[in-house]
Amino acid sequence: MNRNLSELVNLPLRALDVGHFISVSPEPVNQCNKARVLVVEDHPFLREGIVRLLNRQQDLICCGEAGSLAAAMDAVIKEKPDLVLMDVHLPDGDGFQLIDFLRPQFPDLMILVLSQSDEISLVQRALATGANGYVVKQQASEMLNAIRALLRGKVYISSELAERMLPPNTGLFGLRNQNELS
Repeated sequence: MNRNLSELVNLPLRALDVGHFISVSPEPVNQCNKARVLVVEDHPFLREGIVRLLNRQQDLICCGEAGSLAAAMDAVIKEKPDLVLMDVHLPDGDGFQLIDFLRPQFPDLMILVLSQSDEISLVQRALATGANGYVVKQQASEMLNAIRALLRGKVYISSELAERMLPPNTGLFGLRNQNELS
């Protein structure tokens, strides 16, 4: 089943079904076969760890990093990443401002929110604003899977959040690695 992101945002939560996929046609991976990821995180220690993790992957490379909203805007224009991995809490503004800035200019750019917050309202706001996925920092082990899912044109939500967002009678909670939604 193929749907665009605007359709997903307007669906009632019961219509989201774990285990099906949404195709959103990302830009093709660059010529060296490594997807370019820009990391936007205001905590230098965490940002450095994410950059190191990305650069150890065979299919991913960190093309740049930013610790603020302003630096992120400049870095996206300069580096032209395939995906932006971003925190929503930045010292000079919130990540939703960044998504608002990026989405009209770079409609094919994949945006993955990495946040401390597990509030469903923030997930919904991120998706409604134009993010393609949302991972909670406490479930950071899902980050690489989420990045790869977005690069394949999927929408990804952390497993714990996906389970809370779906009605309990869907019978989908026993499935593992089924956080890609369609």
